[in-house]
Amino acid sequence: SGELASQFKTGSAQRDSERRLPHAELDIYSQSGLWGISVPKAFGGAGVSNVTLAKVIQLISEADGSLGQIPQNHFYALEVLRVNGSPQ
Repeated sequence: SGELASQFKTGSAQRDSERRLPHAELDIYSQSGLWGISVPKAFGGAGVSNVTLAKVIQLISEADGSLGQIPQNHFYALEVLRVNGSPQ
């Protein structure tokens, strides 16, 4: 995530001031596998702790605040499923 953060920092201020969505950066984020880092290993994810997830999001947010905020609902929904979901 550190390498991605340095990549995302490039142009982040300009994207923000021009109110442009970070489409290319989201593609890179998606290809990196970060969307699944909190998914349990049994289901194909990395199974990282909430502390690790927070540190990853912090790194991304420091580079580009928009990219740090975009996955918020995604990770919340995954946590709801993890806590309340059934094995099926």
